[in-house]
Amino acid sequence: MQKKRQWWKLIIWAIVIIGAYYLYDNYQYKSAINEGVVTRENDEFTKEVNETFTILHGNSPTVIAKRLEEKKLISSSSYFLRYLKNNNLDSELYSGSYELNNIMTLSEIAIKLTTKAEFIKILIPEGLTIQEIDARLASKNIFTAGEFEKCVLQTCNFTNFDFISDFTILSKRKYLEGYFFPATYKIKESELTPQIFANKMLEAFEIRAKKLDILDGKNGKTLQEIVTMASIIEKESSTHSGKEPNMISGILWNRIDQNIPLGADATIRYALKKDSSALTRIELQKDNTFNTRKYKGLPPHAIANAGEASLKAAINPSDTKYLFYLHDKKQKIHYAITNTQHENNKTQFCGGSCE
Repeated sequence: MQKKRQWWKLIIWAIVIIGAYYLYDNYQYKSAINEGVVTRENDEFTKEVNETFTILHGNSPTVIAKRLEEKKLISSSSYFLRYLKNNNLDSELYSGSYELNNIMTLSEIAIKLTTKAEFIKILIPEGLTIQEIDARLASKNIFTAGEFEKCVLQTCNFTNFDFISDFTILSKRKYLEGYFFPATYKIKESELTPQIFANKMLEAFEIRAKKLDILDGKNGKTLQEIVTMASIIEKESSTHSGKEPNMISGILWNRIDQNIPLGADATIRYALKKDSSALTRIELQKDNTFNTRKYKGLPPHAIANAGEASLKAAINPSDTKYLFYLHDKKQKIHYAITNTQHENNKTQFCGGSCE
């Protein structure tokens, strides 16, 4: 009899605990539905988050819920999934870009994400190559890997763009590097193809080029020379603001004018597809047309797709006598007129480890 009573006690306690958990969980669920992560009365402990949240084609409700929680837009991915299921919305999530914040309630976010978005936002940062743009688009599930690059280098038709007419034949497609303007693009999902996206980027470049009056060249330089120089400035500058890009522009044009090799290691990195770690002495001595330590003048074509600041710097070089520059370990730039001064800067500012 005593054992039976103990079992009943355990059963009763289990029922009480399960019931208490159910009530608590139900309370938390209803709170999540009716309150944002930051309450409208202002939660002093939680920072307000505003986010352009993009759902890509093929994203599952579970993936979407986890991303919402990671970005602190909802308090619980499981409550979000429960809300979708309870309201028969789990198959109604639409791809697209949505403006969300964590003041919105879980139900408000769910309703917004189940209302079809008109546009998808795509951010392309400054300084990426065509191949890197392709990788970025693939990582966001916008296109499959290689799809954008194949469009640019092989299959897409760019004959409508007069400013790149010399590069539309297949053997010249690699010279299109530098003309795909970095920006944030809003495109209707129904219209999103590699051809249309590439066209948008070229159109954006053409708009900036007209604004800067460089489509037909400027200051005795062709458009291709300006675009190529801008790409080197983009990769060689530690900042896109202040005087540094213009100073680097002035130095690099000085070296070309004085028949001195540019010595811009960013061009070597492009050829080697090596963007971050230090270049070895063997790599610096490799014989390729992008090695601007060996070959004078500009490389065959741009090494990245530069932003507007670098394009401006390419046509507005600082009037300077400097011929050398280096960045120390804190990315502060140091200039020199002579090679002796440059070698002294190497010793003083980076222990001789700068190349």
